[in-house]
Amino acid sequence: MSLATWKAEFYPVKAKDCPEEEYITHALRKYIGTRKENLVRHEVTLRGMTLMDDSDKSMFRLDSETCALCVHYECPYCPLHLIDIHLSSCSDQMGSPWFEFKVYGNPEPMIARLEEIQNQNKIDLRIQKEEKHEN
Repeated sequence: MSLATWKAEFYPVKAKDCPEEEYITHALRKYIGTRKENLVRHEVTLRGMTLMDDSDKSMFRLDSETCALCVHYECPYCPLHLIDIHLSSCSDQMGSPWFEFKVYGNPEPMIARLEEIQNQNKIDLRIQKEEKHEN
């Protein structure tokens, strides 16, 4: 296992190439990949905001260039910002999901927030379909 196998499972498409309907899933998959059990399984280490493969010294930055949401939305219009306008999920404010990941390496708040957005989107799509059928 290696960084290459990690990317094949958790980052199979570059953020800039991700289709719009998969932006949230793309981001969610990447953060799930940073859970300790996934890092261990792929023999990858998280150092700060970088995944490292000690066997071949390859690296992968976890930043705005590898986030489909960041690549395709301006911050005020990103679903991570819109879900909580008082504390943007991606802000550097203490307590934000991004802060928890960036400072403590804890992906769970980002995973929870992305799952919340994904679930809300499913509800919104179902409502839109119902409204379409009523008309």
